[in-house]
Amino acid sequence: MEKLLLLLFIPLVFACSNESVDEGENNNNDDQNTSGYTWGIIEDDGYVTNSGNYVLWLNLYSDGIEWDCPDGEGSGSGKIMYFEMFTSNSGIFDEGTYNYSSSFGEMGTWDLGEYTNNASAANPDDTNWVELTSGTVTIAKDGSTYSISWDCATSSGFGVSGSYTGSLEYCDTSGD
Repeated sequence: MEKLLLLLFIPLVFACSNESVDEGENNNNDDQNTSGYTWGIIEDDGYVTNSGNYVLWLNLYSDGIEWDCPDGEGSGSGKIMYFEMFTSNSGIFDEGTYNYSSSFGEMGTWDLGEYTNNASAANPDDTNWVELTSGTVTIAKDGSTYSISWDCATSSGFGVSGSYTGSLEYCDTSGD
């Protein structure tokens, strides 16, 4: 239940469609490099797991997407990828490799991840999201610059890899 509430709460209210995911529309039914993100947000909703780990969302966007955080208002169209990750710090990601886990809240893991190459703020319910169900996300930091790479897979076994290097805007949504 906690996962469901958190998933509904994220500011990517471009919303996951109730329709079935069409992986073909996003990656031509083949492995895909999903680089091309130009900016990102660390969303801190203030949630702490029972084991004391912090829940942070890594949200990456391409040019063409504008997002007003914490208001949750977006516009434009483009690519979005996000991960729900568990760290020891509030507001910043621990450096290292985060492995997929279907268990909520384990330190150094992520349990939810999705991406789309065709997000549209004008038609959020029409956005086809592809769920990531295994893999790793690696984070390194030098000053305010993050180097993030991912090597994941969909439930159909298609590979999804890529990277992002740049700053991440901090967004406190704990009061929402």
